[in-house]
Amino acid sequence: MIEELDVVAFARSRPEHGLREGETGTVAMIYGDHAAYEVEFVDGDSPYTKALITLMPDEVCLTWKASPVPHAIPAD
Repeated sequence: MIEELDVVAFARSRPEHGLREGETGTVAMIYGDHAAYEVEFVDGDSPYTKALITLMPDEVCLTWKASPVPHAIPAD
């Protein structure tokens, strides 16, 4: 199952966003019960976001699974 911070590949081109099939992006947010994903695509030649768009599950496929990271570290 796709989770936040996983890397996904784009399953189809979206020329209006400058995205081609196969480009990879990071899942920034999950909507509902995985009804949709907010995915950030970064230009490989710069540190800037190329596109931040909402995609349906059939528009992405998982390419890399992020390791679980705790959101808070208890203070000693």
